[in-house]
Amino acid sequence: MLELLIAMVAILAICAGLLQVSSLSKAQTDTLFEARQKVSEDMFSDAPFPGDPEYIRSWREGKDGKAMTADDTTTAGNGSQFAATIVGKAVATAADWPVVEEAPDAAFLILRGNASPADRFGLLGAKSARSVDLLPAVQHLLYDADAIDLETKVWMTWTRGIY
Repeated sequence: MLELLIAMVAILAICAGLLQVSSLSKAQTDTLFEARQKVSEDMFSDAPFPGDPEYIRSWREGKDGKAMTADDTTTAGNGSQFAATIVGKAVATAADWPVVEEAPDAAFLILRGNASPADRFGLLGAKSARSVDLLPAVQHLLYDADAIDLETKVWMTWTRGIY
C-alpha cells in the first residue's frame, strides 16, 4: 500500500509537471508572437521608429552561479561605449582609419562616432509579458509559487519601407 502511494505521488508530480511545462511553452510562444506582431507594425513603415536598446556593459552571475537568471546583475552601458569598445577596435590604431575609409563597402564606418548605434543598425524593439498560473499540484509538489512571469523581448530590422 505504501509503495503504491509513493508511486501515485510520483506519477502525479510527473503528469502535473508535464502539463505545466506545456502551458509555459504555449505562453512563451504567445508572448513571442505578440512581441513580433508589435514590432512588425513599425518594421514596414517609411519613417524610422528608433528603438531604445538596453546596452549591457558587464554581467555578474548571481548566487546560483548560472548566467542569465533572475538573480544576476548587470551594469548598464550606452551607445557611445559600444562604439568606442566595439567599432573603435576595428583598427589597430587611430592612424589606420583613413585606410579603412578608402575601402569599398566599409559599411561599419557609419557606426564610428555615432552616439546611438541601434538607430544606424535600424533595429526596432518590442516586448510582451504574461503571467502563467501554476497548477495546484505543481505548487504543492514542485515549485512553491502562485505564478511564473514570462517576458519576451524581440529586436527586428527596420526594412525602411521597402515592402
